[in-house]
Amino acid sequence: MIRVNLLGLPKPKKRAPVVTLEGSRSLVLLVVVLVLVALVQFYRYGSLQAEETRLTMLIQDQQAEKVRLESIKIEVEKFTAQKELLLKRISIIEELKSKQSGPTRLLDMLGTTVAKTNTL
Repeated sequence: MIRVNLLGLPKPKKRAPVVTLEGSRSLVLLVVVLVLVALVQFYRYGSLQAEETRLTMLIQDQQAEKVRLESIKIEVEKFTAQKELLLKRISIIEELKSKQSGPTRLLDMLGTTVAKTNTL
């Protein structure tokens, strides 16, 4: 089949696409930026892992300290209860000692009354 151009204008011929290296700079820049971001994120990930390990150890130490202090607290409460019991006993003993002289005075008064009275 033959084609005839009636317009008289020559038909542009299809050319092969031209490959230029103008986009390579931006591609290299993109790759460099991506590599830098990957390195920064890798460093950050490592530092966060180290921080997690340090905090985990700190938590374990604090929990061990808490258990130790709880046992000391129980011991202190036990000693406080014993102290209260001993203070009650001491107060009872002192009260009994103060009342102990009362019957002695009563017997002395009775003795002096009997000795002074002739009719008894």
